[in-house]
Amino acid sequence: MLGCSVRTLSRAARDATGKGVRELIDERRLLEARRLLGSARWDARKVTAHLGFTDTANFGRFFRERTGLTPAAFAALEATTPPAQSLPKSADENA
Repeated sequence: MLGCSVRTLSRAARDATGKGVRELIDERRLLEARRLLGSARWDARKVTAHLGFTDTANFGRFFRERTGLTPAAFAALEATTPPAQSLPKSADENA
């Protein structure tokens, strides 16, 4: 679809980021999972399907290995954590 070989894409990704394609994809999937479980309040089954995991157990292992928490524990923690406060404006912005 991109008009290049897998090898060319892999080299380009590694040259640009120092990371392999799989690592970049996994980072993006984790970021999206955290967003969906946290602020969007999706359950693990819905996130599993949305991110293309074969089953909830695979998604749970993926998430736990990278965060140290199960998806349910992460969602519960996010639900009890107050939203980040916006930072006060700097003196330059107030002028």
